[in-house]
Amino acid sequence: MRRLLLIAVITILQSCSPIKNPISNEYQLSQFSAARLSQHAEKHSILVSLPEAAAGYDSTDMIYVEKPFELRAYANNAWISAPNNMLLPLITQSLQQSGLFFAVASNVTGTQTDYRLDSQLIELKQNFLRKPSTLDLSLKITLIRQHDDEIVASAVFRESVPCESDSPYGGVLAANKATLNLTAKVTNFVNGVIR
Repeated sequence: MRRLLLIAVITILQSCSPIKNPISNEYQLSQFSAARLSQHAEKHSILVSLPEAAAGYDSTDMIYVEKPFELRAYANNAWISAPNNMLLPLITQSLQQSGLFFAVASNVTGTQTDYRLDSQLIELKQNFLRKPSTLDLSLKITLIRQHDDEIVASAVFRESVPCESDSPYGGVLAANKATLNLTAKVTNFVNGVIR
């Protein structure tokens, strides 16, 4: 009797365990603005901190929406890293390419710079509430003067890019267009504030 009870408990526990489908497709965000805004670098330096991720966007899951307020993740498709991790080098490279700073650092503790750029990934989702679907990307940035830890400016940037197809890969292509546009806007914003 005890043996049958033990087998029943183990069977129930196994049937309740979440089984994840293997990921067969992994994608990355790699597009950033390389626009040159100045031929002569200012005597400023900036530290770009790792963007924080809002709840729901802090994993490698590729998120989509079919009903308002319900976030779902694609099966078998994922980001190669959490989106906030992939945004850090894109923002950093865009600021470096702009020619605005003599030095652009990222995630270095104890580094003395003139400014620090903090950010928060608010959303990165494929939106099926519209036809064709769109890729919605929102990022809040805060520019801080380091010597007195004072907030110089902050802004929220939103991109909504139509997807070429209503598929995970269509969302990936649109996400890379969105990061290209977003990094250009962030760099232009920082340029306008510092100058």
